[in-house]
Amino acid sequence: MTQNAIEDALAAYTRPPDTPRQKRIEDAHTLNSHGVFSKRNIVAITGLPAWVIDAEIEKNYKTGGRFNPEMLPLIHDFHQSLDGQPDVSLFRMITSQGVSFDFLCKLTGVPKSTMQYRTRDAAANIR
Repeated sequence: MTQNAIEDALAAYTRPPDTPRQKRIEDAHTLNSHGVFSKRNIVAITGLPAWVIDAEIEKNYKTGGRFNPEMLPLIHDFHQSLDGQPDVSLFRMITSQGVSFDFLCKLTGVPKSTMQYRTRDAAANIR
């Protein structure tokens, strides 16, 4: 599920500016269906005004987190690299550029404890 959420978000974010509004609204519904993104995240990804998202999407659950949609290509790359060890330097770069630690873990499906251990371990090896 996380792979689809990331791919759908990346596809919606990289659409040309002249994409019809209805297609962007469909993207917003698709992103909402993943249950990961907040309304604010969906606004940032789709480029739709907040009032459109408020009118189109009903949320009864708390989702989202601090998020920078410009990081979606790197988030996609990080998620693709998860078949081996998580790329700690890429994870740190993404979190330093406006994506919260918790949200990145939730979006990619990486357990927070794993990344806390890996980032601590990597910091210890640098010293």
